[in-house]
Amino acid sequence: MTVVWVVVVVLVGVAVALMAAGLVEVYAQLEQVRTVLRLQDQPTPVHLATLGEAVEELVPEPPPLLRRVAEGPLYSVLVLSSSCAVCQVIGSGLGAALAADERVGQENAGRAPASFHGGIVVLVSAGQESAAREFLARTKLPPDVVVVDPLGQYAKQLGIDQSPTVVSVIDERLRAAATLSSYRQLEIFCQRERGEIAYQPAG
Repeated sequence: MTVVWVVVVVLVGVAVALMAAGLVEVYAQLEQVRTVLRLQDQPTPVHLATLGEAVEELVPEPPPLLRRVAEGPLYSVLVLSSSCAVCQVIGSGLGAALAADERVGQENAGRAPASFHGGIVVLVSAGQESAAREFLARTKLPPDVVVVDPLGQYAKQLGIDQSPTVVSVIDERLRAAATLSSYRQLEIFCQRERGEIAYQPAG
């Protein structure tokens, strides 16, 4: 009987893994369709009770990366979860964009291109540290932009209780937030907050 239960558990685990991989693939294909058709899908604005508050007041003991956000003129904080298929697609898109920036910087004597990628910090919520490591390996997000947030502590202190969510931090204070369903929406949000494109209502 014990052997039967072990086999059942293993089969269930394999089935769950296959389903998760299938969802990631579906979201990746949708992202490709959006890119090819140039669909300007908009991030969905959300109101956080913490908007207008200073990061250093919300997070009294921030890790180094969040301390940099608290001190900088303009940053975006992206909250992802290791168990979220959409988060993996968005994280992979950002990881690829950061890698492209790095290549361009190397080709231009260390001068990286001007883009929103240079001012983004990613909070990765994961139940276990191993899950966070696997998520980073899959998305290829570089460690120097990532804060592993095992219990979602920092996200909660910032007033964020869902993922994927992005919040802009301007002059040390939270200014705007939005939920995302694609990497393109992350680009649109960050470009809008930088004043590079005009705001367009969602939908």
